Amino acid sequence: MQSGNKESIKKNRYCAVCGQKKVLDGVSGNNFCLFCEKETPNKYLVTVAETLNVHDQVKMLKKSTGYKKFAVSVIKGWFSSHSHKDGVDIYRIIDKENDEYHEVVEDKHTGTILHQSHEKLANTLDMEARATSSRREYLNRPGMERR
Repeated sequence: MQSGNKESIKKNRYCAVCGQKKVLDGVSGNNFCLFCEKETPNKYLVTVAETLNVHDQVKMLKKSTGYKKFAVSVIKGWFSSHSHKDGVDIYRIIDKENDEYHEVVEDKHTGTILHQSHEKLANTLDMEARATSSRREYLNRPGMERR
């Protein structure tokens, strides 16, 4: 089960003869039915109810000649997050045709915007390339030989 699921169990005792709910009054025994006015067998009704949290996601790609993999990518929906237990809503557009990158990350529970980015796609790719090259330099430093 996921962490957001809620489960409840109810157990009720009924008279097996008349079907009425038995009430514990503390004076009569556990098998005494107030409606039949005698001791009768018990019939138990157990009800289990569970609530599931459902999340949705939509991913769309526009493919066009001249672009590797896609020309436009749109992602909208719920994503899990380590820092926010209820997850976050992400709305992201990567538009290679117009050289645009838009991303809005919103807290699912409170609705506050956690991160917002609107910039040229080339700037985003440059930062990613610099991070990749610095990781490569870090891994290729002396003493970090691959096995």
